[in-house]
Amino acid sequence: MKVMGIDPGFSRTGFGIISPEGVRFGVIKGGRGPKQERMMRICEELERIMKREKPDAIILEEFYYGKNARTLSVLSELKGAIIYLAGKRKIKVYEFPASEIKKGITGNGNASKEQVNRMVKELLHIEGNIPEDASDALASAYFFMVRNDMGD
Repeated sequence: MKVMGIDPGFSRTGFGIISPEGVRFGVIKGGRGPKQERMMRICEELERIMKREKPDAIILEEFYYGKNARTLSVLSELKGAIIYLAGKRKIKVYEFPASEIKKGITGNGNASKEQVNRMVKELLHIEGNIPEDASDALASAYFFMVRNDMGD
């Protein structure tokens, strides 16, 4: 099974793919400009990745109410666009709370991004740097695979 985790963000959207062929990850930069243009750049690149990689599932973190309602609203719009793109390609989407993913990866539901990054590198045997957005995406994908007993 090929699983793709996505960590949506208008500045940087992280993605990570785990499959029998290996692990791939990266960051899509939203750039500057109007919201619509940034969303289109991100979605066009995600659509290219989905078309090329053909994941069986996409994993997203559930959003929770944060301090900035405007940020939550904008990220929800991007998340909706991602769910639409997945639906167009008949890819199932699964969502989990960030605290559940962090607990599954590190044993601590309040783990820092650095702790998640370190554990993702260890669990997936990755050397070198992983951008935080990509490690969050990989954490989501890995959590899903382990939760569904698809791990190695």
